[in-house]
Amino acid sequence: MNKRVGVLVAGEWQRFRKYHLLTANLVLLLIWILIALALDTEELKPFIPFIFLMDATVMNIALTGTTIFYEKQEHTINALLVSPVTENEYLCSKVVTGIGNSLLTLVLIGLAMWLVKGITFNYWSLVPAIIVVAGFHTLLGIALTYGAKDFTGIMLRAILYMFVFWLPAVFGLFGLISEDVMKYVMVFPPESSARLLSTSVTTIAVWQIVFGYLYLALLSIVIYLRVVKPGFRRYVVRETGV
Repeated sequence: MNKRVGVLVAGEWQRFRKYHLLTANLVLLLIWILIALALDTEELKPFIPFIFLMDATVMNIALTGTTIFYEKQEHTINALLVSPVTENEYLCSKVVTGIGNSLLTLVLIGLAMWLVKGITFNYWSLVPAIIVVAGFHTLLGIALTYGAKDFTGIMLRAILYMFVFWLPAVFGLFGLISEDVMKYVMVFPPESSARLLSTSVTTIAVWQIVFGYLYLALLSIVIYLRVVKPGFRRYVVRETGV
């Protein structure tokens, strides 16, 4: 990560604090921790992946959309156009911030579970899963945001994604949909994400893990090249007239 990306990431975190997004995220995280502490070990098996799934997918989409909305209010893009920052560096800073936010959730959840319940996770499988899942959904959040006209449009798109693609993955985690059906739902990114995140607490078939990583990595590349970068350029033209 070069110096300019580091500066942009630091600016993202400052924006989180300025608009109380970090505080809201930490409050929600505290609620998840309190609920998790009230559950027994068996009940935690689906709930822990649910927390990480919620944070790395829906929360990342919402936070990404919100920060871009506030950037618009601050005319950040106008300042970037007269700086040496490239579009790749700007977009990379968004992805790094999203991944960092999800890894922070992992640290806090893991610390709470270890201190209070003596429970640890398989971090060797969980960390790379969070990186891939959070990275893809941050890119998706950027894509959904650049295609929306206002903040309401951003949230409506996020909610639509949540109901169509995310909820089936949650139902699968809690056993509300049979495994035979869920195998076909793996083409939904949240379900592939749920499989990868579940490796922290249970055994997942190797082919599902391999499919999840390859599928999300391929989708990330495609959405970045075909949607995010072209969408960013159109967004810049729309907001600045340049």
